[in-house]
Amino acid sequence: GISPYGATHLQTNQAIVIFDLGSASATNHRGPKIENLSFRDSSAGMNTALGAILIRRMNRVRIRDCGFTDFTTGYGIKFDGTGDACVEPMLEGLRTRNCAKGVTYAGTATALTMLGGSMVGLSPGVGIGLQWADSASIWGTAFDAWAVAVELTGAGHRISARFENNTNHIHLLSACRRSIITGCFFSGGGANGAILIDDPAS
Repeated sequence: GISPYGATHLQTNQAIVIFDLGSASATNHRGPKIENLSFRDSSAGMNTALGAILIRRMNRVRIRDCGFTDFTTGYGIKFDGTGDACVEPMLEGLRTRNCAKGVTYAGTATALTMLGGSMVGLSPGVGIGLQWADSASIWGTAFDAWAVAVELTGAGHRISARFENNTNHIHLLSACRRSIITGCFFSGGGANGAILIDDPAS
């Protein structure tokens, strides 16, 4: 099977992003494929690195069977579409542990596909597993021990996943519309319940 930490291990104890890909001033429509790597914040307090992978204005990025560990104040993957967008990324078989954020974004980010994987947070009540802006399709991913496992805005999301021991399993922000949540498993969690909606009209 695939090691949860990847065949090649990359780590840093500096305040940097390990892979900083793309450009803030130009969009690449054929993003890279990143596969079977592991990333870790190796600083003494596990609180120095900014993140593992930063994608700037790149479309159709593929990240498969990668692990992200001990980014306790950073992130595993961040998509930054500021100035244009990040479109149609695919994430398959990701594994996170002890990260403040698993997958996050800035600017415009749309049409994410996420397949399988295990997203484990720092501890129940801390951090966000996945933040996304528009049209996220999440299938078979397990989210465990986050303050918010999945936080969504925009429209057109589809979720069928496993949620366990999160304070909020799914958080739909006030701008979220026309989304489908089906076939999910929910267990444990805080008093806020399985789905918290800021705007009842959503």
